[in-house]
Amino acid sequence: ENEVTFKIGKNIDKICNTEDEMKSYIESIHLGFDMSEVVVESPSTAYDFIIAGAGSKYFMIGDGLSPDQVKLTDIMISIEFKDQIVYEGSSNNVLGNPWNVMMAVSNDLYKRGIPLKKGDLIFTGKTASAFSVDLEEATGIYKGEGNPFSPIICTTQ
Repeated sequence: ENEVTFKIGKNIDKICNTEDEMKSYIESIHLGFDMSEVVVESPSTAYDFIIAGAGSKYFMIGDGLSPDQVKLTDIMISIEFKDQIVYEGSSNNVLGNPWNVMMAVSNDLYKRGIPLKKGDLIFTGKTASAFSVDLEEATGIYKGEGNPFSPIICTTQ
């Protein structure tokens, strides 16, 4: 998946209820790929996709932007593979705005006594329905896009 990804810039030491409060803890915002190494045969339920997502051992992030440089609503996020768009969705599809995901994750972990720390990465989730590729055809170049971010390229072998 190609997702909006936050990089934490300093330890989060409180509950944040607004985007402006949260921004002070964010170093940069990126497009990011997370790649599962768990293969679920013919995934058909939400649980199948959660299991595959929990197995995301590999990830990469593209160039970052300052939190003040980017508005995170209405960004169309896509993945192109073999000259076809195989994944496309709006940043609004993750709790209305990726900032809402960031605050929900941060606040929940803070309440549990596990605050986010400098350097942590938070992938905000799918913006579209999952797509799948047959393993025999999965190798190649995946290009993730979402303006104003720089494209992110992942090559699989």
